[in-house]
Amino acid sequence: PLALVVVIHHATFGYLQYIGYDQIYFTQLPWMTLETFIIHGFLATLIFALCGLWAYNFKKFNESHITQSYEIGQLQEADKQKEAIISERKLAEEAIMRSEQRYRLVSESPFLAINWVSPESKIINTNDTFCKMLGYTRDEILHRHFADFSHPEDLQRDMPFIEKMKRGEIQNYQTEKRFITKYNQIIWAKLNLSS
Repeated sequence: PLALVVVIHHATFGYLQYIGYDQIYFTQLPWMTLETFIIHGFLATLIFALCGLWAYNFKKFNESHITQSYEIGQLQEADKQKEAIISERKLAEEAIMRSEQRYRLVSESPFLAINWVSPESKIINTNDTFCKMLGYTRDEILHRHFADFSHPEDLQRDMPFIEKMKRGEIQNYQTEKRFITKYNQIIWAKLNLSS
């Protein structure tokens, strides 16, 4: 479009000067031939085309640069999110390790008799302290109902609270309780149930 404006402008003023308007001095030469005008128009068009191509390439480069900057920013943000996830994962793993260490300390404690009981009230795991306290081996205790080791009177008192724990109505239950050993002796102990 710019080339057209220049060509039309030159052609108009050249024509006006050529037909005799004395007040229009468009060229310094006393005449301009058609061939000179065509060459002049071609060179002006070529200059405009080169400038337009340069401006177009510059615009494309800027757009590409902006797109690349945006993509780099997105990648950096994704890297930050990955680092945050890795950091959170490491913290979670450390918390699990600490929890496992506490679990081992508690479960191996010589002062605490511990049982893990299924929803069906069967013992699925126990520690050595509980085994020694009652005189049973671990294999003799596992998969048996916890009632097998409880005094019948205490069991009647405890069952409503155990049922509430199963339904999720309470989280903890504590009481003094009688346990029956392998040799039918009674041992008093503090019972602490947690769901």
